[in-house]
Amino acid sequence: MADNDDWNAELKKLENAEPLEGKDRIDVIRDATVFQVKLILDGLLDLVLVPVSLVMAGISIATNDDWFYRTLRLGKKVELRINRFSVIDEVPTDGASDRSDRDQIDELAVRIEQEVRRELAEGKLTASARDSLARLRDRLRSVADDGERSSDPR
Repeated sequence: MADNDDWNAELKKLENAEPLEGKDRIDVIRDATVFQVKLILDGLLDLVLVPVSLVMAGISIATNDDWFYRTLRLGKKVELRINRFSVIDEVPTDGASDRSDRDQIDELAVRIEQEVRRELAEGKLTASARDSLARLRDRLRSVADDGERSSDPR
């Protein structure tokens, strides 16, 4: 019963959550993309760990060694580095990196974003890349504008 109460309390918090301050559409796109990549990586880890852990358990039983537990420790280290839900933590985009190596995927995403922004600012992107980004920006604005109009009761 307590678990159900905890679940209901968490749902209430989500229903009453305030919009994230300082987040714009680009932040949401980046965060959603990083989250999807992390989900895929985590799924691949699970897919690999199922047969490997079974084999290592068999070897551990046969040799009375700790191969199974070594495999679990390795899996845990990789999972901590993936850090699926770090997107809900404050992720600095100014290049500051006081985070542990657990957040390497987040750091990579921040670096890619910074590089694209720098090249845009310096005019170093190729014309086709610049055009592709402009089309994507226009489509996103169009979708956002359509969404705002459809939710406007006027």
